[in-house]
Amino acid sequence: MNNNTENEIRIKEIVFMGIFSTVVMDFGYLFTTLTKIVEPSMQSYHIGRWLLNMLQGTFIHNDIRAIEAIVIEKPVSLIAHYLTGIILAGVFLMLRKKYKIFSSSILMGMVFGWITLVIPWFIMYPALGFGFLGLDCPENTNYILFSVLNHSFYGLGITLWLGWVGKNKMSHFKFYFVCLIFKIKSTLKQELGNEMSRRVMEKAKHFYHELDSLKPKAKGIMRFHRTVLILSLAVFRAMKSEVVDRNDLIDIVHKMLWRSTPCGMMRFQAFFIRRRKDPYNVFLKNLGPRNEWFYTCPPWKKVEVQLENGLGWDQFKCPYYEFMKQEGEIELTRALCDLDLRVAKLVPDHIELKRLRTLALGDSSCDFYYYQR
Repeated sequence: MNNNTENEIRIKEIVFMGIFSTVVMDFGYLFTTLTKIVEPSMQSYHIGRWLLNMLQGTFIHNDIRAIEAIVIEKPVSLIAHYLTGIILAGVFLMLRKKYKIFSSSILMGMVFGWITLVIPWFIMYPALGFGFLGLDCPENTNYILFSVLNHSFYGLGITLWLGWVGKNKMSHFKFYFVCLIFKIKSTLKQELGNEMSRRVMEKAKHFYHELDSLKPKAKGIMRFHRTVLILSLAVFRAMKSEVVDRNDLIDIVHKMLWRSTPCGMMRFQAFFIRRRKDPYNVFLKNLGPRNEWFYTCPPWKKVEVQLENGLGWDQFKCPYYEFMKQEGEIELTRALCDLDLRVAKLVPDHIELKRLRTLALGDSSCDFYYYQR
């Protein structure tokens, strides 16, 4: 394994472990507040208020609760909360690699959680106006117990990751995370029913891991395209023993992709594009072939074609087609390519996409001819 791959795995582990541990911490916070073990007067959004006030040059407050609320303090708090969790996970893995004591037991995750108490006790609480260890808080609130419980849950998250989620199960976590983003489970349930969808998910997981281990790694936006291809093919192959008609198989994969979060973001973009002064050109730049970031060349190879009432491209090389051809599943290319037609229909009053040739049908190129209405 080369250094780039090792670094990529390390970064992924830091991010996933940090998010997982922070989620465990949040469930712990929910538990402590619902059971009223501790009733803190400080709310999570006070962190966002504190950080935003730093931009104005104020780092220390007498009482953060008395400071005027800021509109975006809640999302800022959430982002900062999870970024901190990820950074601390990186620190832990660095310590684990450098010092034997941190790698001696998975329970050192709990110990690290307690070590991180230094941050709230001696930095955050004093800056928010609650004093060292939170002892100056006017209400009868035990901030020492509150923070110990919170950071114990964070440490528990690290421990669970090391002993259960991580190691060889990292790839399983990645699979389910990708399935969540692409809404695979809900689509399969809707199309196949509970029992059949469960069997397909198990098979898809096997095919996904197999393809993911065999296919070359990618960088930048091509990592997204690689994921789409591997996931589509894995689900397609998993359904073969359950669904006889190949056209039905392709249609289900197409529906899965169209209902995914990335396509949802495209629909969100289209909502605003329809309201721009020049929807046609804005569409081509953001959701069409003019988006050189998303449709990077290479691996795409395309030539622009001037039309009487629009603009088009003849595409001579496509990584989606090449991938499916290599895997012997050229038919499945339709599930992916038909997304272009659906995306164009998101702006129906301004754009019409016409396509007469495709590589998958044996033509020398795919044509993308966008006519302005």
